[in-house]
Amino acid sequence: IATIATIVSRVESRLAAVTRQTEEQQDTWQKSLADLERESTDIVKSARWLSHQNQELERKLAQQKPELNNAIDAREASFRKLRHARKVIRDLVIDNEKLQIAAGLRSSQSEDDEQEEMKKALEESLAISISSGSASDGEATARQQRPSPQSTVSLELSSDLCPRLHTNRDLAFIYDPIFLEARSDDKKKSYILDWGTKALNESLKNFLSRNAFPFHTFVFPVEKKRWYYIGAHTWRVVELWSIWPGLGEKSKEKIVHKLLQRGRGEHAEDVIAAALASGSGKRPSEMDLEIPGELTQFCVEISSSGHWQRSAALAKKMGYKPPRSRG
Repeated sequence: IATIATIVSRVESRLAAVTRQTEEQQDTWQKSLADLERESTDIVKSARWLSHQNQELERKLAQQKPELNNAIDAREASFRKLRHARKVIRDLVIDNEKLQIAAGLRSSQSEDDEQEEMKKALEESLAISISSGSASDGEATARQQRPSPQSTVSLELSSDLCPRLHTNRDLAFIYDPIFLEARSDDKKKSYILDWGTKALNESLKNFLSRNAFPFHTFVFPVEKKRWYYIGAHTWRVVELWSIWPGLGEKSKEKIVHKLLQRGRGEHAEDVIAAALASGSGKRPSEMDLEIPGELTQFCVEISSSGHWQRSAALAKKMGYKPPRSRG
């Protein structure tokens, strides 16, 4: 009987152990099942989120498609405009040749050089890159007599602290201009303001006095990085009050920075500021600076009054809208 009791006790112990093990395994399985259910829920939520994102991307793509098509159409329109501009340039060169023959004009340049210069100037104004030959000795001599660089390309490459102006007959190209709007006698007037050496300013003044006809004016704002036609304008050198002393510090810093970029780092900021102060009649405090000459104010009043038809005609030939009058 004792042996049977011992066996029964052992069996009960084993049964209890198996029961506990089974319960523990059941708890583990239940925990695993709960984890799997949570993971399944997360996966379902992620799938729904991804589906929503996919739908949103498809919606945005559908919205952007018209803009993309418009951009493609605009690019094709620009190409058509450039092709039209090339044709206009050829027509202008031919018309210019006919006018020269009819008027019996004489020039130190050869006929081929004149046509090439006119073509190059107009094509540069429309931001069209072309290859051109070197200038002849006659062309170089004629250009040296003008107070401007030899081409509109050199306007950007030059490091001189002076107004960047290039003229070609009745075309005027001004690089990185500073415009000033002011009222006089209840009329708004427009000016191109700059600073340069006294000798260069006097040379520019004499040149514009001898050529008082309207110029088709092109400007090159450096932030836009291309030429813009603003219409035919009469250019007249005027004497205004000295602008520099009345400017605030931020405005002075902007002008110094503009001239610093124009000089391509050949002159320090304090040197340029000293040259501007010296040219305006105020001596700088540090007189030991090597000032590159006094930078004196140079101002030209530009007026499109009476020239709208001339401007509209050229703008139409180039395939652009007529420029607005600057007064």
